[in-house]
Order: sequence, then structure tokens, then C-alpha cells
Amino acid sequence: MGTPRALWQQLALIALQTSGITSAADFSSSCIGVETGKPGLPVLNRDYSLNPGQQFIEERQAFGISNLKKEERKLGGMLPTTTLEFPANAYNLALVLWLFFQTGVSEAGTSPYMKTAIPYTSPVCEVWASIADPITGAITSGNNEAIHGAIISSWTLSGEENGQLKISAEFVGRQFVKDFSDADGVLTVSTQAGLLYRNTNISLDGNTVYCPSFSITFSHNVESPAYNGQYPRKHVLHDLEITGEIVIPRDSGSAAEDNEAQITDLLAGDDKRLKIDVGGHNPASAEGDIALDMDILYKEKEKVSEAEIGTRLPFEQVAGSNDLSITCADGIQRNIP
Repeated sequence: MGTPRALWQQLALIALQTSGITSAADFSSSCIGVETGKPGLPVLNRDYSLNPGQQFIEERQAFGISNLKKEERKLGGMLPTTTLEFPANAYNLALVLWLFFQTGVSEAGTSPYMKTAIPYTSPVCEVWASIADPITGAITSGNNEAIHGAIISSWTLSGEENGQLKISAEFVGRQFVKDFSDADGVLTVSTQAGLLYRNTNISLDGNTVYCPSFSITFSHNVESPAYNGQYPRKHVLHDLEITGEIVIPRDSGSAAEDNEAQITDLLAGDDKRLKIDVGGHNPASAEGDIALDMDILYKEKEKVSEAEIGTRLPFEQVAGSNDLSITCADGIQRNIP
């Protein structure tokens, strides 16, 4: 019989490597994970699953029968995926930014090693992750599951009143392994505190505003061609798309943004400068800081009425006078080029 495992025993491990898509990262005490030697990511969706992404070729043939025969369903390629949700902080965000923006990320050479993410100018990847599910309760031996050669294809940063900031990241990899082990692997989980929404500063065009919730999603429509092989040969980044929504009450906390101000900007097609930070610095400068700075265009509006009447405003990021910049300082030198 198999050994029972309860949900509270679940772990998720992630580690980075820059050797290439075909390489596997190690989970040793010197690995670069969330922190150095700490590959454990404290996920909120404890029931996450690594999807092998097994693809099939189905072509009906003239067998003279109405139902599918095994011979008409053949194994095709593989494109493994998984989704992990976790608290947002500078350490987790640094990992996300590099795995998503790739060559669009730079790192300061001195502590606190501020990371800066801007729109990439190359479709080429420079860093990949291994994600392991130590489903046996150990990583040094046993039949654990893993995805290698992974990048982040899409991620969302969100927050709401009386909650914490959260990140949900979708990963796409190269290969799924069902019997993974790492002789030098460790299970150490990062204990960096998640950031609370109550400590978030949000402004529109330089005006600090009340905001009961926001959500921003980043996607690069990645393609992972396998060509004449079973596994992807590379990940190719396509168009960067950033969409989201914010909710602004009619009493916004700033006279310049009160009442119909957001509707006026929507109807005029005027872009707005949206800045979000935790730590009071934008760009980030002290260890633990995170900050976003971008120009946005409202797409529509919807009246909402919770504690008070306000406006839900879906938006898209645009390359305006203040192009996208995301910064965080995590205190770890990740050797980002």
C-alpha cells in the first residue's frame, strides 16, 4: 500500500538555472530559489498539481467501426504546466520578474540588489526554473514529480482591503518527470513575510487615492515550439500584454480624482499614470520594497456599491511617457546579467 499524505504535508519547491532549457535546476543548500538555499515556496493553493501536458494525435482511419481504436490515438508532444499562488513580497516578486520578463530584468551590483523589470526587447529566454512536488515527503530519494525548463507565461498581482498582496503565476515548462529526486536537495521553505494591502500606496497622476482593490495581469503569449521533437526546443516570447482593473470610490481621497474624474479620463481617452508601492519608495530602494509605475488607459467603467459607491475601471497598460517599470529589492544577488 502507498503511504498516506495529507494536504497539510504538501510542499512546493522552485529553483532557477541559467544553463539552458534542457537543464534541471538543483534544490541544494546553495540553490537560488525564493532565497539562497531555500527553494520552498509557501503556496496558498496547497492542492496545486503539476500537469504533464501530454498531447495526443488523434486521426480517424478506415477500420470500419464507429468508435475510436487505440491505434487512432498516438502520443504526441509534451507541454507541462502548473499554477502556483503565493503571498507577494520582494523575494517572491524578484523570482517572478526574472522568469517572466527574462532579458528585460536587470539587477543592481550592491545590496539591497534592486531588480528592475521593463518591457523586454528580445524574445529569447535566459533563465529557467525547475518546480518540484516532493509528494513522497522527501526530495533526496523517491518518486517525486517535477517540471524542468519552466518559465512564467502569465502572472497576476492583486490585493484587496483587509487582505494581503497575492501573486498567481502560470508556468509552462519543457519536460515532466514522475520519478524525480535530488541527492543534495533540501526542503527549506522561505519564511519571508507577505505584504499586507493596508501598507500599499496607490496614486493616479501623482494623486494618492483610496482603492479598495486592484488586480494586474501580465502575459507574453509565449510559444514553445518542439519542431521535430517531443519536447519544446525553446520558449519564444511574443507580445507583452498587461491588463487589470482598479476600483476608485467617488470620494477618492484626492479632489483631483473625485466624483466623475475617472469617467472624464475614460471618455477623453487620456492615459493615467498608475503607481503602486509597498515601502514608500517608487522605485524600490530599501530591502523588502516593491514598486510598480506604468501608464494605463481605461477601457470601460462599471458602477459598484460596496461600502460606498465607486467605479470599477478595467484598463490596459500602454507605452506612454512613463513606460512600465517594476522594481523590488530582495537582498539576494541572483547574478542577473
